Amino acid sequence: MSQRIRKYEQGVTALVVVMFSVLLFVTVTLGFMKLMINEVSRTNDNELSQGAYDSALAGVEDGKRLLAACDNGDTTACDKIDAMRCDTTSAAGLVAATNGEVYLKTSTSDVTGQAFEQAYTCLKIIRNTPTYEGASLAAGSSTVIALTTTGGFTDLIVRWRVPQASSSALGSNLTDVKLPTLAGWNYATPAVLRTQLIQFDTAPIDPTVFDNNGYGHTLYLMPKSGGLNAYAFASDGRRSGTLAPKTVACGTLPIYNGYNCEARLTLPRQVGGAGGSKAYLRLTSLYNSSAFQIVPSGTQFSNIQPIIDSTGRASDVFRRVSARVEKIDPAADSLYPRATVDVTNNLCKTMTVSTLPVYFQDHSANGCTP
Repeated sequence: MSQRIRKYEQGVTALVVVMFSVLLFVTVTLGFMKLMINEVSRTNDNELSQGAYDSALAGVEDGKRLLAACDNGDTTACDKIDAMRCDTTSAAGLVAATNGEVYLKTSTSDVTGQAFEQAYTCLKIIRNTPTYEGASLAAGSSTVIALTTTGGFTDLIVRWRVPQASSSALGSNLTDVKLPTLAGWNYATPAVLRTQLIQFDTAPIDPTVFDNNGYGHTLYLMPKSGGLNAYAFASDGRRSGTLAPKTVACGTLPIYNGYNCEARLTLPRQVGGAGGSKAYLRLTSLYNSSAFQIVPSGTQFSNIQPIIDSTGRASDVFRRVSARVEKIDPAADSLYPRATVDVTNNLCKTMTVSTLPVYFQDHSANGCTP
């Protein structure tokens, strides 16, 4: 019996194994390469995005410098701000622009600032704003807002909510006007707002006239499931012995332009405009912290909280930042001091009234023991 030899079929199995091994290796290698490329691309995108954001923030800082120059009497700076053009800072002579962009110098050797292609491309400043925004007012703290507007107004809208909550379960604090203990206040319930108004003519304040005209009022606005949304500052009943807070109808959802509570407050007389008076509003957040918004009805705030709109660029990536700048009124703190004495333990004070010099001495040893 003859034997047939298939010499051309030797090693076929090994060849197939090698081919599949190579294909598997190539597939895995290509997969890893794709992951590496995606990761590098993502890293570059993040770096460019951060660079564009930093460029926009640099524009905000230049905008602050320009606002300070305007406040210090630089009429050119004021004119360029009010022109509302993208080249605000360069047109005012604050910085130099190249092809309409302000490049950022990233090192001392980077003379032109173009080494990393970072610049802010457009910067506008809005001095008159329809609202005053308070991002977070801590519990027990106060802020004073100058009610300086472009026109006259008599109604003021106050909105507030809990800062960290997009919607609030107002909780069990909405059924009784009695003020609970601090521990008994629901964490998701908006704060009680103490709103204090001081209103006066531009002439020096005469305390007697100020009291008689009733231009100094305080209202406590307490969130409730039922109540009113409009009060007059003249309804301040503390002088007549009515100490109950004003209950404000609040929603469990942020139904008032993103806020849970809204109250329209009527002032004793017009603020701003022809024949109007000057006024300050002091807000104190009680029981809880607050994010709040103030709206003068029918007009805008004038240079109280300007908006700086800055667009930054890094290579071909753009980021836009809108920032509000808090303008500090030097008279605000003197009108409403936070406290004249602040101590952690007991305070003991001895007073002696006399025209004899012998009594003007230290009497602390006469029994005053803190």
